[in-house]
Amino acid sequence: MNVYFDTSWVSKHSKPNLTEDEIKEVEAALGISFPKEYKKIVQKYNGALIEPNVIDFNDEEEVFEMLIDLLPNQEFNIVSTVKAFQKRERLPEKVIPIATDPGGNYFCYDFRISESHPPIVFYDHEFEWDDDNLTYVRPNLTELLNDLRD
Repeated sequence: MNVYFDTSWVSKHSKPNLTEDEIKEVEAALGISFPKEYKKIVQKYNGALIEPNVIDFNDEEEVFEMLIDLLPNQEFNIVSTVKAFQKRERLPEKVIPIATDPGGNYFCYDFRISESHPPIVFYDHEFEWDDDNLTYVRPNLTELLNDLRD
């Protein structure tokens, strides 16, 4: 599978490139395998701030602000975020936050729906978790990034 995406959404704030081994370590810690499109994006744009960053879904607009860092030596990283959610029972296993909005909400992969092609869902942290608090956003990250606007 080839992954094609428009990189005009990337700001200049992304962190150093990730290696395949670093991504595999994160996957092992989370018990999932990220889609190829996500791996390709985070290898080059790990932790990037996103511009333009507005996405429309469910008759609302939200800001897709930043990809969550995969590197474990960063204070705010994907493994610690998932563990914190699971400890507080805020998200179920297999729902993995990959990006934030400015208000502390999360864009997540929902691996419960598909292990190989998980859709992107939005989690509003103001509510206790249940399936009604996960809103479908897009079938994949590439489509989400290509639909961003100012």
